[in-house]
Amino acid sequence: MSTRSDIPVSRVIVLEELAKSGAKLTSTQFEEVLASVNPDSPDDSIVALQSLGRAYNEVGDAAVFSREVLPAALTQSEAEVNAVDELSTVAPVGWWARFLDGVTSYSPSFDLYAFADALGSTLSSDVDTTTVATILEKSNCRLAKSELQHIEYQMAPGQPDLVLNAYRLLSDTIKNIGVISFVTTVSPILAKADKTMKKRNRVLKVVKRGSVVKVNPIVVKRDSTAGLGLVTKRGSFVGPEVVRVPSRGSFARSSTPLVNPITTKLSNSILSGARAPSPATQTDDEWYPVRHSTGDVPRRRRSTASDSARSMDSSLEKRKSYLEYLTDASSVSSRQTTVLRKRAENPADTILGTKLARQYGKIVSKGWWARFIAAAKAFYSSFDGYEFMSKLADNEEPLTDESLLLLLTQSGCPVSAIEFVELQSKVSPYPVTTQEFFTSLGSIVRSTGVRRFYYKVLPIWNNAIPVAELSFSEAISQMIAKYSGFKADTFTFITECQKLSPSFNVFKFFEAFSTVQVPMTEEKLAASFKYAGLDTTAWEYKRLSGYLLGFFNLDALRDYSSMVLAVGTKTFVSHLSELSQPTEEQGLRAGMAWVSDINDLGPKAKFDPSGFKNSMRVVDPVFNPENFVENVD
Repeated sequence: MSTRSDIPVSRVIVLEELAKSGAKLTSTQFEEVLASVNPDSPDDSIVALQSLGRAYNEVGDAAVFSREVLPAALTQSEAEVNAVDELSTVAPVGWWARFLDGVTSYSPSFDLYAFADALGSTLSSDVDTTTVATILEKSNCRLAKSELQHIEYQMAPGQPDLVLNAYRLLSDTIKNIGVISFVTTVSPILAKADKTMKKRNRVLKVVKRGSVVKVNPIVVKRDSTAGLGLVTKRGSFVGPEVVRVPSRGSFARSSTPLVNPITTKLSNSILSGARAPSPATQTDDEWYPVRHSTGDVPRRRRSTASDSARSMDSSLEKRKSYLEYLTDASSVSSRQTTVLRKRAENPADTILGTKLARQYGKIVSKGWWARFIAAAKAFYSSFDGYEFMSKLADNEEPLTDESLLLLLTQSGCPVSAIEFVELQSKVSPYPVTTQEFFTSLGSIVRSTGVRRFYYKVLPIWNNAIPVAELSFSEAISQMIAKYSGFKADTFTFITECQKLSPSFNVFKFFEAFSTVQVPMTEEKLAASFKYAGLDTTAWEYKRLSGYLLGFFNLDALRDYSSMVLAVGTKTFVSHLSELSQPTEEQGLRAGMAWVSDINDLGPKAKFDPSGFKNSMRVVDPVFNPENFVENVD
């Protein structure tokens, strides 16, 4: 989903509206406020604020907005939810709350932010009790050794290993989600884990396998020290629970994992130098439990000397080259029965491929990869495109001509400088741009995964037809001219979808819907709904789709899909009120849609309305957030 291209980002407008709302900031103060909202990307902070303003415009009522919509912007990101889930199970439930109770009872001035910052800056492998004691001292909490031991005993009675694991996971988590995200979101939720978390850790006594043991869950009982936040060693024991400890056979690693029949070829073919068959030619029903030996393929593909033998040993089973796989007409029908069905069921790869085609459309054109790999193989038939992508993903430094030449050589294509220039011209007419492009491409492959990108995303990107950008009014005019009965009621569409599934996300729907490839089918339409969080019947999908047009027609829906793609998802949704006037309920739902989309701005994007308000009032106590969001759009 695009953010900056679809919504005009203007610091000047936001700064002016802040001044009108009672907060006159200098440029330095303004940047500090943006950094407090989202330290990783201030531009995303601006977009989040504008989304908030548009949400207010959809609702139109300040009281309803403050009561119903604004709190929804506090929804945790997926990374934060995962962090809470992992941390809550690393030690007995409530360990973090007991840790905080302990340190604050000894030192009320304990600085959690400083503690998290220092712990997150430390390698998890270097974290131990001594390291934690040093970090606590730097965080205004100097503890004696016995005091820290007492706190750690409360965290996990008699299990120092679990405490150490908790510290180290805490360090990794803070590195992953950031200090602000941990302090403002994860820590408060984790501190309440003993009351709210569904997953409970239970400490089992180590016994002989296959036997039966009685487990007495400990119920913590607080004494007169409860006011200090410390838990006593005394506890009451409630009825024993009989737990059967599985025998050794239950834990045998040679149990029946899910393995594809292609894997049996994969292990032998890679070890012997043959290319593994593409997963695009397999179907879901080919997966079945099968025992395998330790000789199966490792998860990460290794570069070995036998790789160069792929195209040399004619006795080995071979598959078509990637270029042939893309272009050979004889393989199209066999791929359509599997690949297209899978894409219809899960449009994530199509969405990503289409996004990349649009994002890099001014640098590389349709068929860029097919041209590149054809030219490379014309120079050296041993060139391996998969290996090239793998090497590209392993490189995290900005690429130069020299490093690109090295990657090509390592992938079986040791071209000369003149040949290298010709290869670059197949990708883009601008050599410098090519270096930047491949640097970005490496990052994309790394984040997507080499196998998924190479076999699923890259073919879509390579074959994507460029779409001319249109304004919202131009696109609607074209739909009206082509279909006389066109009368969109998008607000009713959103309302009806959310009635069936409150988690329905209109942005995700249009994101998937706009990237549907020709032709439009009921299966692809259903996939768009499912991707957005609505799983219902085929009849309901048809009924709901009728609100988009005023009637149901697959060809018209395909044109409508192209229209959304040409306009841009965010720009399109922001102009929905031009298609139909919402009722109060519909306006509220549209506002909620804008707020929920703030968390989709990026993997590190975060917007905390209350944190923003508090930051502004530190600068100017008379700041009025309601006036600000009313005018910021």
